[in-house]
Amino acid sequence: MFILAKMLSKQGIKFALVGVMNTVVDFIIFFILYERFQYPFIVSQIVAYSGGMVHSYFLNKHFTFQSKRKSNVGEWMKFIVVNSCSLLLSLGLLQSVMFISNGNMLVSKAIATIGAMSINFIASKVWVFKS
Repeated sequence: MFILAKMLSKQGIKFALVGVMNTVVDFIIFFILYERFQYPFIVSQIVAYSGGMVHSYFLNKHFTFQSKRKSNVGEWMKFIVVNSCSLLLSLGLLQSVMFISNGNMLVSKAIATIGAMSINFIASKVWVFKS
């Protein structure tokens, strides 16, 4: 319940809004590289995901968590670790729930997204952008 309450707080809503914007950035970069410049989809995905993460870092640092500290390598590394763990968690949840739910992709994706977003929000708040 505590996690849900935090996610529904003003800061949690900002975090979710930034996540939506990151997804838009990711999609735009991906389709420009893949469709317009015809880069391989793997290269397009890596660059697009990275672009979304950079966007996420700056918006979450300044808008969501309003961190006043100067950016540094340690903070960037923490951010990358948190996002990598969130990605791995979402993949594990997606696969597990797909198995348990007999292939219900909508339910699986929703649970994986909520789980990864919750961990990402908490880790960003208490570790990456801790004031």
